[in-house]
Amino acid sequence: DRPLPTISLIDMRRETTWTDGLAETLSQPLVERLGQHVAAGGQVILFLNRRGFSTVLLCSKCGEVARCDHCDVSLTYHRPDHSLRCHHCDLRRPTPEFCPQCEGTEIFLRGAGTQKVEAELAERLPHVRVLRMDRDTTRRRGAHVHLLRDFVEKKADLLLGTQMVAKGLDFPSVTLVGIVSADTALTLPDFRASERAFQLLTQVSGRAGRGESPGEVVIQTYNPEHFSILCAIRQNYEEFFSQEMAQRRELPYPPFAHLVNLIISDEDEAVAAGSARRAAQAVIAAAGTNAGQTEVVGPAPCPLARLRGRWRHHFLVRDASRARLTAVLTEALGKLTPEDRSRLTVDVDAVTLL
Repeated sequence: DRPLPTISLIDMRRETTWTDGLAETLSQPLVERLGQHVAAGGQVILFLNRRGFSTVLLCSKCGEVARCDHCDVSLTYHRPDHSLRCHHCDLRRPTPEFCPQCEGTEIFLRGAGTQKVEAELAERLPHVRVLRMDRDTTRRRGAHVHLLRDFVEKKADLLLGTQMVAKGLDFPSVTLVGIVSADTALTLPDFRASERAFQLLTQVSGRAGRGESPGEVVIQTYNPEHFSILCAIRQNYEEFFSQEMAQRRELPYPPFAHLVNLIISDEDEAVAAGSARRAAQAVIAAAGTNAGQTEVVGPAPCPLARLRGRWRHHFLVRDASRARLTAVLTEALGKLTPEDRSRLTVDVDAVTLL
C-alpha cells in the first residue's frame, strides 16, 4: 500500500501579498512548492472550484457591482474576450470602460477564478507549462479527453482545474496537489457546506502520490481552524462525522429529520412572495396539532433570490417522521389554487438550499 500524502495548511491571513492593490491568489510558499516539484520531474494539479478571471467587477467610486439582469448574482469577468458572464443563465455583455451608475472610471476586479490563477502562474512561474481544465476550455466535444491526454503524455507540468479534476483521475506522475481556496464550499448558505468541503478536500487530496513518488498536498485557507478542514488534513473521517452529526442533531437537520424545501418562483416578486406565504400557511394549518413535530421555517427569499428572470421564495418543512411529513404536505398542497401550485417546486430530501 502506498503511504497517504503529507498535507500542509497555509494560513492566507498571514501569507496573502498585495500587488497594485490586488491580493495575489497564490501564496509564496505554494508557488515555491510548485516550482520545486516541477524541477524534480513531478507533475502538479492545482484546484480552484471557480472558473473565469474575476468574480466581481466593482466601481471604487460608488460601490456599484456588475450584476446579471436575470439572476441575483454578480457577473464574472472572462479575460479572453473581455466579457462579463452570468454562470447561471449565460448572459454575456462587454466589460464597460466606466461605471454605468456614476460614470466613474476607477473600476476594479475582485475575486479569483481559474483564468486569473493561470495568468498569475504565467507571471510568477513562466517556465511551468500549464493546462487549464474548466467548462470554458472543454466546451467542444472531446476537448477534455484531449487535455487529459496531453497531461498524461507530459506535454504540461501543471493541470489547473475546477471540480472536474477533483476525482476519478489517476496520474502516477502527480506528486503535488495544491488547493487554491479551501473556503469556497464553506461560504455557501447550506447545512451540507461542511460536508461538501470535507468531501472535496479529501477527493482532491487523493490525486497526489498515486505513483512511486510520495505525494504532497498544500491547502490555502482563510479559515484554518474550521473543523472540516482540520479533519481533512488529519484524514480523520470519524472525527469529522462525530462533530458534523452533533451539529445536525442539535438543529435538527438530516439525518435526524426529514427536510423538504418548497420553492415558489414567478417573474413578479410580489406574486412569488404572496404564493409562498399562502403555501406556508397551508402547511401550518395541515400540521394542526402536530405543529410541534412538523416544523415550518420561513418563507423567505432564496439565497439565490432571482434566477433566469424569476424571483424565488422558499420555506423549509421538517419532521422526524417521513409518513407524517408526507401526509401534511399532501393535504396542504391539495388546498392550494392551481395558480399557486404552478409556481411551486417541491424538493424532498433537498440536496441544496440555494
